[in-house]
Amino acid sequence: MNFHLLLLFLWLLASLAAWLWMRADEEEQSLVNNTSLSDRIRFALIGLRAISQHVTDASEQRILGQYAQRSRIGSLIIVLPITIYGAVIAFTPTEEEPFVEAIEILEDKKQTPEPEAAKPKVRTYVRGPSGKSQLNPEAEPETLEERRTPTRLYATAKVKPLYANEDLLGIQILRVDDASFWEIVGFKTDDFILEVNGELMNTPAASVSFMNAMNTSPELIIRVRGSNDEERVLVFNQSDHEDE
Repeated sequence: MNFHLLLLFLWLLASLAAWLWMRADEEEQSLVNNTSLSDRIRFALIGLRAISQHVTDASEQRILGQYAQRSRIGSLIIVLPITIYGAVIAFTPTEEEPFVEAIEILEDKKQTPEPEAAKPKVRTYVRGPSGKSQLNPEAEPETLEERRTPTRLYATAKVKPLYANEDLLGIQILRVDDASFWEIVGFKTDDFILEVNGELMNTPAASVSFMNAMNTSPELIIRVRGSNDEERVLVFNQSDHEDE
């Protein structure tokens, strides 16, 4: 008899646990359903934008979208745990700040904190009247190395490969931003790149080699044709810019 009562008690307990689990799942699903897709996207974008202000390396920026979790603990909380310099960054919207209240960085205690000067500098860019991106006057100037990162190379100029049927004729420069690495090398708007370090720009692989050279090569010898159809040679040597 006692054995049957025990079985009945366990069955009732299991049924109660299952019912509570289903209720919790229904409440969570209701929260998701009552939040529009546009609001969810807006929350995520605002959080990612705030995080990106603390990240300058392109590879780390790609980590930003790897994981996002939304739950309700008292109020709506958006948590984006991301490994950046051994830190976890959390965003908590409140009534005063509807989307992002604060950025809390929890340093990994096992690591020695970096000196303040060694941490990456936050740089903000503004769009000028001509459509070119330019460094905010209040921000510190970029170093030459920072100007040559792939992210900044693609952001500070507009280039377009030109094809005839399936053959690559060369690469055209449609825009060059002020104070960019492109301008330092000597590129001008409407320049047509013909040859880079002895390699003709007549294949897709050559165009990839060109961007790699712009990123890392200590020396660049580039033959271009300007808008007036005159050819000129651009020469860049890293050693001439060591102090920049």
